[in-house]
Amino acid sequence: MKSEQGRKLDYNFLLVSILCFILAFLTFIYFIVKGNGFLIITNDFNDQQIPFTMGLHNAILDGRLDGFSWDMDLGTSTINSFSFYELGSPFFWISMLAPAKMFPYVVGWIYMLKYMCAGAFSYLYLKGFVKDSKWAVIGGILYALSGYSSVNLIFYHFHDVIAFFPLLLIGLEKVIKKKDYRLFIISVFINCILSYYFIVGEAVFCIVYFLFRYRLDSVRDYFLTIIRCIISGVLGIGMAAVLFVPNIMYIIQNPRASSGFNILGMLHWDFTYSIYILKTLLLPAEAMTSISSCYEQRFYSLGAYLPLIGLTLVFAYIKKHRDWLCGLIYFLIAGCFIPLIGEAFFMYTGSQMRWWFVMVLMEVLASIKVLDNIEEYNVNFGVAINTIFISILYIILEFVQPNGGSMIFSHKKLFVIIVLAISGIIITSQITKKKNSYVVILIGVSIYSVVTSVFIMAVYQKHGVSFEEYKSKYDAAVQIDLPDKQYRLNDTYNLMAMTNHVPGFANQSSTDSNSIRDFEALFDFYDPVSAIPKNQIPGLAELLGGKYYLSYDPVGTCVGIYETSGPTLYLMEKPACPIGFVIDSYITTDELMKLEVDKRGIALLDSAVIDSGSIDYLKGLNENKSENIDIGKTVPEYVEELSAVAVNDFELDDNGFRASTNYKNDSFVYFSVPYDEGWKASIDDDYCNIIQSGGMMLIEVPAGNHMIEFYYSTPGYRAGVIITVMSIAVYVAYLLILFRNNTNN
Repeated sequence: MKSEQGRKLDYNFLLVSILCFILAFLTFIYFIVKGNGFLIITNDFNDQQIPFTMGLHNAILDGRLDGFSWDMDLGTSTINSFSFYELGSPFFWISMLAPAKMFPYVVGWIYMLKYMCAGAFSYLYLKGFVKDSKWAVIGGILYALSGYSSVNLIFYHFHDVIAFFPLLLIGLEKVIKKKDYRLFIISVFINCILSYYFIVGEAVFCIVYFLFRYRLDSVRDYFLTIIRCIISGVLGIGMAAVLFVPNIMYIIQNPRASSGFNILGMLHWDFTYSIYILKTLLLPAEAMTSISSCYEQRFYSLGAYLPLIGLTLVFAYIKKHRDWLCGLIYFLIAGCFIPLIGEAFFMYTGSQMRWWFVMVLMEVLASIKVLDNIEEYNVNFGVAINTIFISILYIILEFVQPNGGSMIFSHKKLFVIIVLAISGIIITSQITKKKNSYVVILIGVSIYSVVTSVFIMAVYQKHGVSFEEYKSKYDAAVQIDLPDKQYRLNDTYNLMAMTNHVPGFANQSSTDSNSIRDFEALFDFYDPVSAIPKNQIPGLAELLGGKYYLSYDPVGTCVGIYETSGPTLYLMEKPACPIGFVIDSYITTDELMKLEVDKRGIALLDSAVIDSGSIDYLKGLNENKSENIDIGKTVPEYVEELSAVAVNDFELDDNGFRASTNYKNDSFVYFSVPYDEGWKASIDDDYCNIIQSGGMMLIEVPAGNHMIEFYYSTPGYRAGVIITVMSIAVYVAYLLILFRNNTNN
């Protein structure tokens, strides 16, 4: 009997894996075929996920893991740039099997693998709570293709977290039931190296889960288990320290990491947002770029709809029980509406409901527990409550005008998702009354999963850049090669620089160098994601080496021709400063800020900006005042002067850059490269001091022939490697001790 049950469980694991892959295939295949194998969605997926993956791929092939990526804005640590996205993801390393330029052709298939893993791992967790594991198969589908997964299709790396999160709870269950910490340690390691950001929310949830789930046998046992869990968690994080340590060192200085905690503002959301939360709990998710009601757009991860069944069976479950799961669901629902609870998952840094995948899994668990013992539950109660809530929601949306205007922006779209939700409730109420309803429920959930996912994909593509335009730019991007590497591509579109790994002005990232934010602050520009528009401030693009640009019109100096699936694109050039040149004066930050913003770019062409604390390093250099800046001199005149005193033999790679100099006098050389503690500079192999210049770098170079070299290593990386090696050694020793004890017993 035991072996028969084992074969059955293995079969269901295989079944849910295959089904989730097939359902994801049905979701994506139309859009893949439509693009002749080339998949785009919209917004962040097109502008970040595709170019970031190719940029990371090229960075790893061209340099060291802890090196410097020149195509992330003005340049940023590879680890700091890409760890938030997918550096630690096994799915990224699978994509490395194909050439970087093939990623848009393989991304859809990798997406299918993510859905498959999400279904398979959630099944392994869920089956421990039901008598018949077939219901965990349905649970795996509900989790993998929930509204959270659908709404976050544009956030490709979120699906890595969705896929591997259930492993944490499987490990925690083994701790609770068997006092076995091995899998928990490994699952912490996997989820931590996967995302240093999401592991914070997952850790908070694990604490909450443990408090609700664990039954107190004795005070001593309770606290010993907590201590062992903490030690196990620390060990798992230690095993991931190779990425975790350098990123924590980076993120604590990043403006996005600042806490927005305000006790008065943490008690409730505003009315419109609260109604939007209710809507996304009850109805199928909508594309962030085009929402039917409450907001026209909202780039938050709000989506918790369970295909077909919605919250129907959750309501039935909480009517019957007052157990740990019921209490946990109440807590999570409260967290949706009370910021003081919900925002705690990400330490009050603006979670945007990105923690909802943990709530979805708990909703799924409650739902399949009902299906496993359907005769014990009042499903009609769940049907009635779900219908009443949706009706109340519609009345509010239709008739309440909190800001003097309608909350509905598309009645047609709202009607579609309400019909889908109500139809799902009716179908659920009918099929749960039948005996042997498993197959019918499985089919219904599968159909709803595909329909709701395809609906969102279609809306995303409809409201994004046209396929023809994107593909044309991509065709050019894979060909771009700058004639002179001491200059940058003057193009703010991530795709253009990152696809072929060339230095540029790629401007949409929240993980670029912190010193870039210091530089942008000189122009009163503060944005957590997008970089400063460098061509809108006179002299700024020229200062930063933006010599090359793309054009459909080859009027001017053309240095490259790129045939594409659309119009031909031309690589043009215009005068710009090289990345390294001599400066003969400086201006303090306070003096610079006295100038109007549109004059500060020209001021930096005239004089390097220095904080007052660094003046002692600039002996022999003239100080300039704001009123003495030659605003009348044209940008081309400045560029001509600075180009004449450029460094020679400039070369860059992912390890840093090098150049030679041959100046008649001792000189200060300015490099438009973001400063970072990871930089070390040498002149003829002797280390020299790096002076910060408004987020960029200055060094003093003696007269005569010299070789300059800048070498980069991500701060914290070596310490992280050491901690990782030591932690793995401790874990292996732990396994050996357990093995020896088990052998002796």
